[in-house]
Amino acid sequence: MLMIRPIIKMNAWRKRRRHIVIFFIFMVSNMGGCLTPIGDPPLLMGFMRGVPFFWSLKLLPILLFNMIILLFIFYHFDMKAYRKDIAAGLKPDISKPGTEVKIRGGHNLIFIIMIVIAVILSGTLPSMPMFQDAAGNVLGIHVFGEVTLSYPAIIECVIILVSAFLSFKTTDGSIRRENHFTWGAIHEVAVLFVGIFITMQPALMILKANGAELGITKPFEMFWATGLLSSFLDNTPTYLVFLTTAGALGLTQGMVTALGTVPVKMLEAISCGAVFMGANTYIGNAPNFMVKSIADENGIRMPSFFGYLIWSFGILIPVFLVDMLVFFLEEGGGNMAATKEEIKELAEHIYDLDAEVYVHLGSSLGRVFNRDRERCVNELTELLTTRPQGHLVRSELGLIANMARTIEDKEERAMCMTEYNRILNEVMSLPTSFASGDVIDPILAKLNSFNVANRFSNDDHLIICISWTYGSGGIDVGFKLADKLHINYYDADIFAAVLKRLDAEKDKTIRDAAGYAHVSEELQQSPASEFEAVTHMSLKDHIKYFSRYHGLNRQDAVFFNQSDLICDMAKKEDFIIMGRCADAILTNNGIPHISIYITAPIEQRIQRAIEVNSELDRKKARHFLKKLDKKHAHYYNFYTGRSWGNANNYDLCINSASYGIDGTVDFILRMIGSDKDKKKSE
Repeated sequence: MLMIRPIIKMNAWRKRRRHIVIFFIFMVSNMGGCLTPIGDPPLLMGFMRGVPFFWSLKLLPILLFNMIILLFIFYHFDMKAYRKDIAAGLKPDISKPGTEVKIRGGHNLIFIIMIVIAVILSGTLPSMPMFQDAAGNVLGIHVFGEVTLSYPAIIECVIILVSAFLSFKTTDGSIRRENHFTWGAIHEVAVLFVGIFITMQPALMILKANGAELGITKPFEMFWATGLLSSFLDNTPTYLVFLTTAGALGLTQGMVTALGTVPVKMLEAISCGAVFMGANTYIGNAPNFMVKSIADENGIRMPSFFGYLIWSFGILIPVFLVDMLVFFLEEGGGNMAATKEEIKELAEHIYDLDAEVYVHLGSSLGRVFNRDRERCVNELTELLTTRPQGHLVRSELGLIANMARTIEDKEERAMCMTEYNRILNEVMSLPTSFASGDVIDPILAKLNSFNVANRFSNDDHLIICISWTYGSGGIDVGFKLADKLHINYYDADIFAAVLKRLDAEKDKTIRDAAGYAHVSEELQQSPASEFEAVTHMSLKDHIKYFSRYHGLNRQDAVFFNQSDLICDMAKKEDFIIMGRCADAILTNNGIPHISIYITAPIEQRIQRAIEVNSELDRKKARHFLKKLDKKHAHYYNFYTGRSWGNANNYDLCINSASYGIDGTVDFILRMIGSDKDKKKSE
């Protein structure tokens, strides 16, 4: 919009100039916006759903390829028209000694920057805790039905409106008159697109409901499906529909978004289809019609709707065919060892097992999935197809197994545990399983030998405390070890859930259980996160927690609560606990246990971190691991007075790269001793 008026003014002396505006729509109004989310609304929708801000720079080779082709075509069109204008005696006014270039109203650049910032905020604010409720939903103002105006959207609109108002009030009106600014084009486009957005809703609702059933699974299919519909339905909602469709295919490799994992090539195809093919019609993208209206106001006779189609289909469609052949014509959309239906069926089995355990126990507090079946199954399906979120599935399975082991009836308990083992084997076989990666170093593995020693008598509870460095596979080791020993397993997620349930039982109020969610949030990612200050709490919340914890610091109160819980658990059951400073807590209370520290060389940890999270490269992974190690050490050292990772503080320190995850589990089992192992296996 900033460029079209200068372009028209520079070519005002020419008669044959509509092709200039048409190619302007092709290249500037549409293709030129593909490099950042602020360039075109479809990419902004992707940014708001988890696509990194600068990811769209990957589209630069495709953009350059198309620009070269279109500029070549434009050159021949324009050269022919230019010669005809010259032959007709037309010429620009060159009576002045030179061309004066100047910018008036330069302060409006500030307002443009404000608008850009508003757009960026619309994608970043929804992920911040202060704009989310306890369930992770974005806060906002309910309008009607399922329509909610989110607070980030309100902030974006306010900033944009304030910027527009300030620009209008602070800019001399003569500048707008000299620039031939009018409200007519804006009014025309606003009215037209309100009607378009209303009439296109049924089509979009049908696509959203049945998009996954269309059989579109390849990049070139997504390119054309997204592009052709973007030509007539507006490219922004169409992009979102097909991004949702791609995320629902159950693919396991690619860009992890809020809508699912989308292969990079497929994401490129959807982005290019929506952005590039929005140029096929006047209604494919709002700027198209705006440019046409401005051109009409300035005396340029633009083609009709169908006349424009002749231009776009004659020039753009052949270019897009070349794009398909060069960039998007490849088989498949990703590695999918299990189909979407199979993964969903597995999710249903997990939900049913939880329900069965609940029936046998007869306690509402014993149910992991206490929401409606469809929602829980869909969430589980998503988790099972997304490797970085695998720890959540592991924790939920661990909770179900912990509760199943408390069933008094032996036959019922055996039946539930048999089903649990079957489900666990299926989960472990998925390429996105939480145990799908390893850290083993084959060279180190050949050098190892170990001795066997007994540690506990049969009268003692078997308690194993595991500390680990991220990327060493420590959590996977702990989970597998608990499964082989047939004892309970507690990681950060499970421990947080237990604390919340105990809190609910203690106070007998739902409000207090929800209030404790603030605390448990910090237990779910890593132990170190508990130590970090929470800055998003209101003064009211601070006062509430000050009273709740008798004036203690909230992090200290959480630590004391978990200390009491760990000691109480140690008197009743055998278990494995991950982190929580459990080794120091049990030592201080004179409770026998085994403390284990698991680590691996930094290079193996980096490699595993990259395998688990495809968004990390080696540099980012190295920085992430060092930062996380520092946080873990800070937390542990503060609350225990010990040195995290110091071999003197542990019974057993293991380099998991020497054995791999399964080898490490076997090594620990042998070190525990055959008698205790046999007892737990019976």
